[in-house]
Amino acid sequence: SHDHLDYHKNMQSYFNSKLYLFRRLLKKNSKIITDEDNQEFKIIKKIANKREIKKITIGSNSGNIKILNNKYKQNKQHIKISINSKIFKLEVPLIGYFQIKNLFMAVLAALTCGLNQNRIFTQIHKIKAVPGRLECVANLNNNSNIIVDFAHTPDALEQSLVALEKQFKKKIVIVFGCGGERDKKKRYAMGKIAAKYCRKIYVTDDNPRNENPKKIRNSIIKGCKKLAIDIGSRKKAIKAAIKELKSNEILLVAGKGHEETQNYGNKIINFSDKKLIKEIIQKRKFSFKKTHYHNFLLNKVFNKDKLKNINYNGVSINTKTIKKNNLFFAICGKKTDGHKFVKEAVRKGAIKSIVSKKIKKLSSNKIIKVKNTFSSLNNLAKVTRDNSSAQIVGITGSVGKTTLKNLLSFSLKNYGKVYSSPHSYNNKFGVPLSLSNLKSNIDYGVFEIGMDKKGEIDNLSKIVKPEIAIITNISGAHFKNFNTLKDIAKAVKPRACSGAVGPGSSRLRVINLLRF
Repeated sequence: SHDHLDYHKNMQSYFNSKLYLFRRLLKKNSKIITDEDNQEFKIIKKIANKREIKKITIGSNSGNIKILNNKYKQNKQHIKISINSKIFKLEVPLIGYFQIKNLFMAVLAALTCGLNQNRIFTQIHKIKAVPGRLECVANLNNNSNIIVDFAHTPDALEQSLVALEKQFKKKIVIVFGCGGERDKKKRYAMGKIAAKYCRKIYVTDDNPRNENPKKIRNSIIKGCKKLAIDIGSRKKAIKAAIKELKSNEILLVAGKGHEETQNYGNKIINFSDKKLIKEIIQKRKFSFKKTHYHNFLLNKVFNKDKLKNINYNGVSINTKTIKKNNLFFAICGKKTDGHKFVKEAVRKGAIKSIVSKKIKKLSSNKIIKVKNTFSSLNNLAKVTRDNSSAQIVGITGSVGKTTLKNLLSFSLKNYGKVYSSPHSYNNKFGVPLSLSNLKSNIDYGVFEIGMDKKGEIDNLSKIVKPEIAIITNISGAHFKNFNTLKDIAKAVKPRACSGAVGPGSSRLRVINLLRF
């Protein structure tokens, strides 16, 4: 990467200096621990073979440790690896796939030194992030996170931003600068990279040393003009970024990581990004309320920025069960029009009613007018799902869905907060209603997905986006719209198994309990 290019003429010269270790210093029968997925591996392999140096590797397709799968869950990763023909499933509290690669190279080094394999893997869940390396410093109650990282080169910054984007699936705000008296070419490049991945960019001072700080910042801003906010004081920049941080966002404070001083040439200041962030949060100068998260969701759905302080505690389409501060969606059904019950919903304490028709003698501040209330309910369900970090299970099949849902929900309570669709809410109304009631602090969501006709499971699966799909069985429960069991199976199986995958997952897992 660009790190230390100020000491090397170019990237090739830098790479050659690294290869000196393999070409000259390592002796015959020495060992190299490396990553087969790196583009430089072919060169290292050629040198190792020529000089009879043993290769010990990790990789996604081959290697002494083969990484079979990894799944993100907030600031943790669930990893499946193969080593010596054994499969291990591990939970690791690290951010970024590249950190997993680093971890397993360290594991190989430990094994090479004679440490016990089983002991390593039983203790690995206790590992902590290296201070200042994609370290999660704060998890705010508006579902936002603050991360500190040492990234101070274009390659490192891009790796960190990609890692955060993949792992958290949230918009990113960044605070960063560039060091003085170092590689000047990287400044514009880093600004451009920040603009590619971030919603907002606070350009500030890093370690200016004896350079003019303003000129350094201007060089960065050229790469991210439209998104840049120039605040020279790093303390003020971090404060401003935290204050403006929206619900469900990531704030990355990059460049200094673990460092506890700031270098202004003739003046060294005691300064720690991590300590400042914790101080700001602890003083509670900025309060984060549930309202922010709910407003975020509603503004996404209704494309309005003026919806404020709507602290709804649930969503309802039935005034018989509506609770105070619920959102009420006036759905037009075949037999009943929900608009007839809007005034009743208001009397019972609905914070807002979503309507598509004019409601006489009702204050406009009690309603949100839309073209189609059912579409709006579906959109709220989609937005809620897409902004949830919960692991989602979808259950479908002819019978047994509700029983299995209840059993699974009960079991998962041992591992975290669980929400499941109430009753047998599994149709085109029940599924979006259930999803819309999914709270931001839930770890596991369990939802039924039902079907009365062909294509229904397909549509509902795209809303639920399960990371795990369970198919119970196929029976004649739906014969009214299908001719044979095979027709029912075709409508269920491909849809539930190939629907859109959840935002935190790279792969859908299917548990097939089919019985004919």
